[in-house]
Amino acid sequence: MTRTMRFLIVEDHPLFRRALRAVLEATAADAEIFEVATISDAVEAIESAGRINLVLLDLHLPGTKDFYGLLELRKRFPRVPIAVVSSLDDPEIVREALRIGASGFIPKSFKKQDFQRVISEILSGEVYAPPCARQLEDDGSVNERDELLAGLKSLTRRQLTVLQKIREGKPNREIAADLGVRETTVKAHVSDILDKLNAFSRTQLVAIVKRLDFDKVASNGARPA
Repeated sequence: MTRTMRFLIVEDHPLFRRALRAVLEATAADAEIFEVATISDAVEAIESAGRINLVLLDLHLPGTKDFYGLLELRKRFPRVPIAVVSSLDDPEIVREALRIGASGFIPKSFKKQDFQRVISEILSGEVYAPPCARQLEDDGSVNERDELLAGLKSLTRRQLTVLQKIREGKPNREIAADLGVRETTVKAHVSDILDKLNAFSRTQLVAIVKRLDFDKVASNGARPA
């Protein structure tokens, strides 16, 4: 049975909150959508909801400065995907938001269909940077790739095996049966893999691995189990 999608809009302008709600309703018809106007209310909403598929966060909220809101939510809820929605389009701001851990940066100037497309991409595990930041993204691609490779090489052989099985679409229960271990052991490995690759979901893990020569690292770079 498919789980209902849950979204949190963190935006202090009622008019734009309504616009974002309309986009989310068009993206996932049966979605549960929560709306708040401050970071403290966002923290409470996430804790109460128990599971949020995506947070849409305005950078400039009452009582916040610079990247405070993003940093606070990222620190408290490292596994919750957060997309920054902002009227700013400075490439340096975009890049810093992504460096901190945003799953995407969506300009408020985007049309409804562009919002829907980008939100769908983020939900599938992709990280979105707008056109204004593409040059900076290209300039930083080597460093980003090096960081991902370092993370992949830090995995143990057993963790690489688990990651390979995640690539194959296997759930924890099947992975545990294949490896002859408890499901709780597999869950612990998955949590470590997410931390080492700075990912928030299994879907994003697969997207990350697609960008790297996984088979080469798996055969040459793994630490002992």
